[in-house]
Amino acid sequence: MSVRNVHSCLQVLERIKDPLMTLLSRDHFETAYAVLCHFHLIAQRAPIIFSQIYTTFYCRINEPSYIKHLKLDILAAIADETNAYDIATELTEYVNDIDEKLARKAIRTVGKIALEVQDVPGLVERLLGFLDIGKDFVTAETIVQVKDLARKYPDIAEVCVGSISNISLEDVEEPEARAAFIWILGEHGQGIQDAPYLLEACAQGFTNEEDQVQLALLSAAMKLFFKRPPECQQLLGVTLAAASAESSQDVHDRALLYYRLLHHNLQEAKRVVASPAPAITRFAEEQSPEQRDHIFDELNTLAVIYRKPSSSFTNAVPAHKEEEEEGLISIGGGSGGAVAAAAPAPVTAPAAAVDEGSSLLSHDEQQEAFFADPTSNGTPPAARAPSPSPAAPAMDLLGLDDLLGGTSLAPPPAAQPQQPPAPPPLQLRPQPQLSPQVFQQKWGTLTNMIKFQHSLSASAMAFVEANKHQDFCKKVTAANVAVMASGGAPPTYRFYFHSQRADRETRILTESIVDKNTSTMQVIVKADDTESPEQFQRLYQAVLNTL
Repeated sequence: MSVRNVHSCLQVLERIKDPLMTLLSRDHFETAYAVLCHFHLIAQRAPIIFSQIYTTFYCRINEPSYIKHLKLDILAAIADETNAYDIATELTEYVNDIDEKLARKAIRTVGKIALEVQDVPGLVERLLGFLDIGKDFVTAETIVQVKDLARKYPDIAEVCVGSISNISLEDVEEPEARAAFIWILGEHGQGIQDAPYLLEACAQGFTNEEDQVQLALLSAAMKLFFKRPPECQQLLGVTLAAASAESSQDVHDRALLYYRLLHHNLQEAKRVVASPAPAITRFAEEQSPEQRDHIFDELNTLAVIYRKPSSSFTNAVPAHKEEEEEGLISIGGGSGGAVAAAAPAPVTAPAAAVDEGSSLLSHDEQQEAFFADPTSNGTPPAARAPSPSPAAPAMDLLGLDDLLGGTSLAPPPAAQPQQPPAPPPLQLRPQPQLSPQVFQQKWGTLTNMIKFQHSLSASAMAFVEANKHQDFCKKVTAANVAVMASGGAPPTYRFYFHSQRADRETRILTESIVDKNTSTMQVIVKADDTESPEQFQRLYQAVLNTL
């Protein structure tokens, strides 16, 4: 369209505006709705026409809800750098309205304006301020909008994540909001300290979640695993195991896809799942510009009211004209009349046969893939005694026997036969040094390991929880075992330690998972050599017995 045509179009729309404004001033809500529908369509084509009279579309207390909702759509369409903050301020008042649907609509409108008008300061703060209102539905709706903002503008995600991280996932009940919250934890979990533990609590109730929440949790667990591997091994294993047993085909298939990606190639899995997402310009649920243009061509028709082209609600083939009804008006009265043309019956395509019994993995393969052998105790398969009924060897994913299935799923190791006299006590170097990157790398490659469970007394459990775990960490540090990371949320706490032998360069890495409900600690010890894990077990248990 040329500049001249654009100018002419604006002139025509300006001339239409004043008569429509006159109709809007009347007290007939049905007429006002039809006028506002045309305003909304025109505002999408030329928002500048209404940008200076935006207050006209503020809601009045006596207006019905369908008028208020339509006005909010118009305000979103005409918002620009000059009026966006004032409009958002007005919408903030509607969030506290007793009408829940209007309050939700107001939150979505603020989010839409923030998506379209990014450069106006204060809009994001207005949206995040809704989290402090304290209403569950307001919090849920706000989280969904924050997720969309973080998707479109990753540079402001840090501000959004800082506010979201103070919310407990247990307080978010609506499935769409839970899925949005989980997406944020997975996408930006490197900036949220407790992200793995929040997701782990959700994974424990995986079967009770809606499909969209389960799918979001699967993706979040995968993404966060590549960012924080040591803390997310248990989370990923529990999630994949639960999802593979789901009846939902979407959830089941995605779990198997992720598992096979990990088993095939770690780097390829990371490229597929955790690669940077492209920038989003328009969300799929929005009305396409082509459809809006088609409706604009049908101005002053029902297409504007229905917000869809007339072809979608009228017959594709025009009805035949009725024959002249001469028989109805002639003396003697014949029985003449129009015979309506019968529409052809729709042809129904034959239904495709569906193979309901197909499965990507057999039951035995799924058991091998997702559940660790409880009697292995970290021993490689080649070192075990052959069983009467040999099965296919279990696949060791990423070199981590505990990745799929996790330590919390395995029962305590069976009683061991009488051991020979213990070697001298393990001597460790004071204040060992190890970077988190090296810790993660070594944890994924070390194969010499043992697993064991230690029962905690009531006093020991209280000692672990006291002073935000600091007392427990100091007790372990006194034995020349350094703390790499600690944290978690009740009833589960996690601790990662590292140490180094005094007589050689051997590194010893430890993961400890405390379950408050059972007062037990599940421990995994990995080392560069074969004898250090068992020696460290005795030293560590001696420290735990002094709590």
